[in-house]
Amino acid sequence: MKKLLFSLLLLVFILPSICNAQTTINTSALKIDVGPSLALPIRQLNYVSLFGVGAYGSITTPVIENLDVGGRVSASYFFGKSQYGVSNAGSRIFDVMATGSYLLPQNVFVGIDLGVGFAAEPGFNNTELADSFNVGYQMDYQKHVLRFAVFFDQTTYQKCAGVRATVRL
Repeated sequence: MKKLLFSLLLLVFILPSICNAQTTINTSALKIDVGPSLALPIRQLNYVSLFGVGAYGSITTPVIENLDVGGRVSASYFFGKSQYGVSNAGSRIFDVMATGSYLLPQNVFVGIDLGVGFAAEPGFNNTELADSFNVGYQMDYQKHVLRFAVFFDQTTYQKCAGVRATVRL
């Protein structure tokens, strides 16, 4: 499974180079998205956390019509909860990933992110592969593109589902 994810990640990084080999990079085609996210912990993260808030940023470029690839970073903080008289401190999760998204008709998009994730909790740090799947809606508002998405994110053994809103700069 890890070899498959690594192969897909490698393909996402190499594909833009192959597709743009005959052309120069057009920096005006770069798309920069930033925004907040809210998440609910699942599985092991749910035992020690109530909910999470985070920030998201990505830079993508179109490879073919409606297909964008690039990179993204995110940082999330999950607030700790008390359970059985034991108070748990918060957890921090950081992701650095390659991202790809496809814009379907009616401005609906689907995306996948593959990369590395860092989980940092008191007394526990872990680095492993990370993946994220998202689906959402894209709309034009004045001079900016707004994107609203529902996502499922897995970093190491920490899983969460949430919502994200971004604005294109």
